[in-house]
Amino acid sequence: SKGYGGPAWLLNLVDNVTVPTEVMKKKLSFVGAGKVKVVRSFIDTAKFKPLNKSYLKKRYGFDGRRVVLYYGSLLENKGVKYLLKAFSDFDVRDAVLLLAARHELPPEYKEMVGKLDNVEVVSGVNIVDYVNMADVVVLPYVNMVGTEGNPSCLLEAVACNTPVVTTRQPELLEIFDERELFYADAADVKSLRHEITSALLNTKEAAARAERARKKSYLFDIKRAAN
Repeated sequence: SKGYGGPAWLLNLVDNVTVPTEVMKKKLSFVGAGKVKVVRSFIDTAKFKPLNKSYLKKRYGFDGRRVVLYYGSLLENKGVKYLLKAFSDFDVRDAVLLLAARHELPPEYKEMVGKLDNVEVVSGVNIVDYVNMADVVVLPYVNMVGTEGNPSCLLEAVACNTPVVTTRQPELLEIFDERELFYADAADVKSLRHEITSALLNTKEAAARAERARKKSYLFDIKRAAN
């Protein structure tokens, strides 16, 4: 086989190859039978756990607001551009989008944020508190290229019992179904806005999905992965 990205000869020399998803395992079908093992990405569930949302909103000055959080990289395939576009015409008036980016916003995003009064950029925050404070965490991936397949941000939000809106990617649907997360179409502003609105306004459904997802969080604990 020509292999996946060219390394077929090398992968067939080793005893074991570990990948985080069944999707990637299937892509490595050219590797010798039994060599490819799925070892999930992991988080520290002793650190990421549910905290009091009302208390945290008061502490950080967001009492009375519906908080939508994005955190992580600003690479193009993370889909932040579509999230900002979704908030340019957002019907939930008491909602605020918080961007906790790992690096400085590029000029395009700065220009978009400057035109929106319902978006704030935050830095140096206690991310455990902010994930718990959020009414919904939004991870609008365009694709899974450059991620570990089981994104840590998604797993952390789930472990904190926070509802998650993300996009339909085979790697994500492999671990959480549509009864556990809110799934939008990738790179689709209208679909993304609809799912965020649903998660914010249908609080009972959002809580039910979050609880179903949280019950799976132990599968991604660092101790389990290490074992």
